[in-house]
Amino acid sequence: MVEGKNVSIDSLFQKTNEFVSRFVVHHSHILDYISALILFSYFQDRFSTIPYTMFVSDGGSGKSTIGNVFEDLGYRCVNMTDPTTANIFRIFGTVEVGQCTLVLDEAERVDRDKDMMGILKNGYENGKKITRLDQFERQKHFHAFGLKILSAERTPNPSSASGVLDRTFVISNFKGKPEYDIKEIRIPKSAEQKRVSKYIDFLRKSLFIYRLAHFNNEIKDIETGLDGRDKELCKPILQVFYETKSQQRIERFFEKLLDEKNGRKANSLERDVLEVVVSLFDACPDGIIPFNDIWLHLTNKTGGHLNENKSHILETDAYGSIYKTSLSKALRDKFGARDPKTRDSKTRFLAFDIEKTKDHLRNYTKDNSPTKISCCVKLSDRSDSSDSNREDLFDNFFSIKSTLLINNEENASHNLHENMSKEESTRFNDDKKNYMGLFNSVTAVTPVTFESTKDETGFMLKEKNDSTALSEGMHNSLGNGVKAEIFECYYCHDFSSTTNKKEYESHVVLKHPRKLAYPSKYDLQKKGIESKGKRWEI
Repeated sequence: MVEGKNVSIDSLFQKTNEFVSRFVVHHSHILDYISALILFSYFQDRFSTIPYTMFVSDGGSGKSTIGNVFEDLGYRCVNMTDPTTANIFRIFGTVEVGQCTLVLDEAERVDRDKDMMGILKNGYENGKKITRLDQFERQKHFHAFGLKILSAERTPNPSSASGVLDRTFVISNFKGKPEYDIKEIRIPKSAEQKRVSKYIDFLRKSLFIYRLAHFNNEIKDIETGLDGRDKELCKPILQVFYETKSQQRIERFFEKLLDEKNGRKANSLERDVLEVVVSLFDACPDGIIPFNDIWLHLTNKTGGHLNENKSHILETDAYGSIYKTSLSKALRDKFGARDPKTRDSKTRFLAFDIEKTKDHLRNYTKDNSPTKISCCVKLSDRSDSSDSNREDLFDNFFSIKSTLLINNEENASHNLHENMSKEESTRFNDDKKNYMGLFNSVTAVTPVTFESTKDETGFMLKEKNDSTALSEGMHNSLGNGVKAEIFECYYCHDFSSTTNKKEYESHVVLKHPRKLAYPSKYDLQKKGIESKGKRWEI
């Protein structure tokens, strides 16, 4: 259906965006992001990292509606309210990674559950597993990787969930009046509702068929102009839409989301703490600062006040309660503070590396210039087929050029000819002569005799046919009786036959992109290509 009608990823993105816009009232770049995320969910298991998304607002502002839209259109979506870790383990299972999309509704308390925080911190990276014991005390390794959409009335506490927030795009919702109510469309009553429900069902099936038809397509490795966490969150979706008509729209909404995300980071507690510490370097040029000075200056910086009954608790409007012990631990763990060599029994000091602390502050300081994404394919990313890649790996690994980097070129060449002349002829038990061309790389690295080769590699030369097959596996002429490989183009008659392997591969890559340079017998039969009688046609 999708392949036969030549449906593209652009048309699917456009249709998904059309339906999302009918159910969700939001800014255009957020609607584009939701639509792209739905489409990306069908290919999430092809990538190493994925972004999290959290929709935050008061009740009645459409958070659940967005979850319902994901449930109806996303890849194997499971919509859960107030989820537990056991539920998530059961859903993701132990068999195959990335086979579900999770919508976690009413997720306000995720920061209070250490196990849930572990799932969220590890579950954005493909291949990470969480180990648990079953009722029979057997270890089970559960997958945690998968797209997760959270909705809540508040964001998790930054002091306990900073790792999760760093992996998450937080989006604020607002009330609106959509064209259709997704809850009514799910149980259609009128003819119009039934028509829309039918189209949603058809779109979901089209997305799934598109996955089946294109799942194994090559995904180009691209440069995005981003680095670190920003690249991990954005690059997978940018790769899906690379070189499509929708690419610029994808880049634009990511630029806005990253500006918002980095703006929140720039206004975080960590930045306030670092600014306090850096400001105290003037009075403490050796980097050794009394901790009480940091605590008092932070009180002024945040506009907070000390708890009347518990002086070790700082109450703030922006960050909630800040504890002395937690602050001290954060300074050590995050920013490298340490106890000075000499300690005062009355006053506690912390020693900082001044330059490193300033570097930390720069990381938390928002650049005034907006984020700019510009995608281009990496120069090292080639469009060779898998067969061609296997061929290149063997030839490059065992090539004479790579071994000459190890040995002196003159000595290696001398050893090569010397050994070939001495060991060119070998007599076997049946008194028949046989000839064997040794691989260039082996001969060039270490001068060997037939006896040492036989002992070290375990090759037993039994028949003349064995040595002939080994000789045919070489690409260059190394001795008497061995012919160089002749390369011919399968797809045109303009290319003259050659023994230059690189020239042949360059011709295929440039003149016949995405074609196999070394097709197997199955490939030839499937595509109706005439056989050339080459050794790789098996």
